[in-house]
Amino acid sequence: MKCGVREVFKRLTEIGKKEAFIAWLACDTYQDFFPTLIATVLSQNTSDKAALKAFSNLVSRLDSLTPSALLRVPIDELKELIRPSGLLNSKANAIIESAKLFEDGTDWFVSMSCEDKRRTLIGIKGIGEKTADVVLLTCFGCRVFPSDTHIKRIFSRLSGRKMTYDTISQAVLDSDLSADELLMFHRKLITLGRAVCSSRNPKCSVCPLTDCCEYYASGSQGVDPSRGRRSQAD
Repeated sequence: MKCGVREVFKRLTEIGKKEAFIAWLACDTYQDFFPTLIATVLSQNTSDKAALKAFSNLVSRLDSLTPSALLRVPIDELKELIRPSGLLNSKANAIIESAKLFEDGTDWFVSMSCEDKRRTLIGIKGIGEKTADVVLLTCFGCRVFPSDTHIKRIFSRLSGRKMTYDTISQAVLDSDLSADELLMFHRKLITLGRAVCSSRNPKCSVCPLTDCCEYYASGSQGVDPSRGRRSQAD
């Protein structure tokens, strides 16, 4: 990349609203990683708006969003409650498996190192590295960096080559950003991806990173590495 991670971080000023990030909202509201884990599972492969609707359904149905309370909900009812988020079978199963794991308490998990926490979460069927890393960064301040489609697109365009989850994480974690800054950077990038660096017709004219961006430098006939094909005129 033409600009380092620290420079990109400094130039991005828009963090977005809490309501636009379901994990941020859940962790701040409940001060507990378990509801945040459930919220993040619901956000997989859908918008945070749809996930928030499903999460609100669960909150309305239950007295408290605890493992034991979730396990008392019949599976068919659970699927109906989370229907707005889609992928009902896989998400319902991931929620149930998570609830079973933490049914007897969470102190043992909280006391683990970040590395062991990550290994434990990824060991739950239906929970991948992104879901685990969102929870670990948001609720525990672990030095991890989750990437979604927006972040992958931005990094791929900045670098001029397709960037993977692992290569982005390595690049960011090799920087001098603190854990708090990593969390802000994660939100700043997603906000940029939603509002400016969209998949189609990105608003390059208002982007603060144009002189850092290989995609912008290539012009309208350049190859968009985030799509793996030639771009259309923006």
